[in-house]
Amino acid sequence: MFNVNVIKEQIKREGIENNVTVIARKEAVPNSIILRLMSQAKVFVYPSRKDVCPLVIGEALSRGTPVVTYDLPGIRFAYGSCEAVTRVPIGDTNAMVAKVLEILENPQLAERLRQAAVEWCKANPWSKAARREAEAYLRALCTQNLKSER
Repeated sequence: MFNVNVIKEQIKREGIENNVTVIARKEAVPNSIILRLMSQAKVFVYPSRKDVCPLVIGEALSRGTPVVTYDLPGIRFAYGSCEAVTRVPIGDTNAMVAKVLEILENPQLAERLRQAAVEWCKANPWSKAARREAEAYLRALCTQNLKSER
């Protein structure tokens, strides 16, 4: 398990604690605050190595916030058509950092991804997102069952 204090210490050493919010457990923070932070963010980093179809990515997109995440099958399935969701190889923190910096250092790219996020959400309403989520879970279950039968 990753110790979140490691990243918090690095943020402090870099002197960027006023520009970075680390939310390690969603239960500890009201959803209204999370959505407000997402609205203000230039990029949302979702470093989970195990997930099927996280709705928090859709929440970030709905706020016009581009996402950088690992290339998990469920994320690829649910959000693969969205230019604003950048996927990097699982566990490649250097690639994740490079993508985040690319977005932060390029205002034109950041704006293009912001617009792509909003447009993707318009084209993918909640009913469609919920269906994709259900399909992602079904695929994950089927894949897991096939692996355990071998």
